[in-house]
Amino acid sequence: MKYKTLISMFLLLSLDCQSISERMHKSEIVSEAYVNNPNGLVLYKTKGDLKSKEVVLKPEEKFYFLEKSNKAEKESWRKVLYDGKELFTTYGYYYSHFDIWEYQPLDNGRSRFAVTEQSTDLMESPNTYTTIKSIQEFSVIEVLSFGSSSGSHYKNNHEVLKVKTQDNKIGFIDSPISMYKTELIAQKNAKAEVVQSEGYFMVTAIEPIFLDIESMSPIDKTKYKEILSKDNLVYVNYSKKIDGVRYYSFRSGHPLEYLLGDSSILIPESNGKFLNEKDFTEYTIQNKNFKGDKSIIEQVKKLQGYFLNFSDFKLTKLSDDFKGGKYYLVTVRKGMSDIYSSYLLKEYKDAYSQIEVKGSLGIVEVKTFDLDGDGVLEILSLVQERGSAYYELFGMRNGKYQIIASLSTDTEFIKNVIYVKNGFSEYLPSKDENAYSNSRAHSSRMKLKYQKGKLIKIK
Repeated sequence: MKYKTLISMFLLLSLDCQSISERMHKSEIVSEAYVNNPNGLVLYKTKGDLKSKEVVLKPEEKFYFLEKSNKAEKESWRKVLYDGKELFTTYGYYYSHFDIWEYQPLDNGRSRFAVTEQSTDLMESPNTYTTIKSIQEFSVIEVLSFGSSSGSHYKNNHEVLKVKTQDNKIGFIDSPISMYKTELIAQKNAKAEVVQSEGYFMVTAIEPIFLDIESMSPIDKTKYKEILSKDNLVYVNYSKKIDGVRYYSFRSGHPLEYLLGDSSILIPESNGKFLNEKDFTEYTIQNKNFKGDKSIIEQVKKLQGYFLNFSDFKLTKLSDDFKGGKYYLVTVRKGMSDIYSSYLLKEYKDAYSQIEVKGSLGIVEVKTFDLDGDGVLEILSLVQERGSAYYELFGMRNGKYQIIASLSTDTEFIKNVIYVKNGFSEYLPSKDENAYSNSRAHSSRMKLKYQKGKLIKIK
């Protein structure tokens, strides 16, 4: 018998032994795992004995866990199955949970079928880009397992899933999908004519029908009040036509969710009317509370903004004639959310122009007041970023609105006196009109008064 034939038979025999071992341990296997550490993963012969090293698995190698992790323990040992042998591995002091990709079978009650929302590659393992085949958008797939919560299972901002294609190819994908209760519903959705159309759906039906996107069955009517805003408007991000009927899709509780396919509820087109950005803005103008100058609304419509909502539009006059014009602060809502944006306008000879404030990311009005009694109002704005919040004080300096200071949100304004508790950043005047103001930090508690663009310390 030739040497190559012997090697082939040996490999086949090894694979058969491994397969037999996996079948024997099938009832014990709790999850499938892949090595994600570029330095490999050590398996030990004896639990708790770091001197009993048996083998070091290479990156991307597959093995099985025969017991669940104990998160209560700092150093967790777990029994594994590899190459037909029962061994042990540990992570805690020695390995973090990012060293492995662990996949557990789906619960019986969880949806198994899905439709890909964009073309993607079927990969051999979760942490490689070696592809088995390409999957077209709107293809039906079966989800075999999701990554467990104990590890990092994301690529390109999408969870990496183990799936099976219609031609029985098994591998991993990392692109957005929509889940469905049955394969039949998934197939219908895969054939649907999808139109990505951001807007608001105005529900006009007395008893609207909302369908669960996974089962295509009506949801509990008691949830209608949770879904609908006071104006019966819900944000939708795309629509699809199934069996000749168009449905608009949205995600309950997330009015500004823009991700295609990441929705949970469908509304039949017969339940109301779709409003695009222009239609939505016009609808809110017709139903506004503001009774003032309509020309200001027309000016604000031209400003950059996303689904401007004029239903509770607010106009504050900041000054009468001041160096060739009147100043206003207008506040408009964004869509049906609780997010508001404010804009500075200058009126001159019945025409309005927007005023940009250098160094400012925008104005979110907290209050307006005349701190120095000169007839020109100052503006207190709230800035929220990266989990923190602070105030920005805007005032007129050298004939222009500028940032005067950044203050913590516990700052108090009482009878035109500013009580600073945790220090502040002061923006100093600049000789160069095109340059941002220089800032100076103050760390101590103090009392201040504002006068003509300056903050003055008082006792």
